[in-house]
Amino acid sequence: MAIKIILKNKAYCKFNKEDKVLDIIYKILIKENESNIRDYELERLKHKKARNYYNNYLLVVQKQSLKERIKSTLEFFKEKAKYPEKDDRLLYIGYSYGETIRNTERYINDKDEKTKLPKNVYIDLGKYINNTKYLVNLAIVKLKMEEDFVSYKLTQLIVFLYDFKIIDTKYYNQYIYGTTDSRTIELVRFGLNISVISKLIQDDQISNLTLDKNGNLHILPQSKKTFEKYLNSQPQLFQFEIRKYI
Repeated sequence: MAIKIILKNKAYCKFNKEDKVLDIIYKILIKENESNIRDYELERLKHKKARNYYNNYLLVVQKQSLKERIKSTLEFFKEKAKYPEKDDRLLYIGYSYGETIRNTERYINDKDEKTKLPKNVYIDLGKYINNTKYLVNLAIVKLKMEEDFVSYKLTQLIVFLYDFKIIDTKYYNQYIYGTTDSRTIELVRFGLNISVISKLIQDDQISNLTLDKNGNLHILPQSKKTFEKYLNSQPQLFQFEIRKYI
């Protein structure tokens, strides 16, 4: 039944120019198919707000440094915490940190095996609007969750769209690698984080690095002193992300 719905959606779906990848995932894989989805994280994508959040994550947030991601996530939390309606203040944070439930049909059916009660996988951000330290820690937890969700689940859906020629190579690269630039894609495939590459480009340092024919990353000989000086001036985490490859 689920496959028939997906094939029907694929056959009749019309895309708009402004459609982003989460909108396409919804139109092809989720629309009219919600009752067949057993994974609650994926089922959330039926909501426009969730799709907007992940579109922004793929296009903007994943390119940011950790510090920038924490800052932007904290700002998002504080804005969300101001909503007057509790349902709008709820943030999905998983079973380990969740404090409350959200009354949706799919969620109510997702029960704890021991207690047989709905799982507390949401948190009301309004309770912590004045507790910045807690919200920063929560932001770090949430970012790790999002990295895992994007890497292990969302990426697979984008690959599905690409394999079935629903999206083209340029569109695929933009969301998977965060760019359509072939050199940047090569470095991402090598292992460098897109946020690290983005900073190297921003600081005009990317041209000082090269991949040899064996796929090893090197600093160009003529740029070694300049690049080392630059690297030594950067935060320890950024230095670590570079030095583990050169």
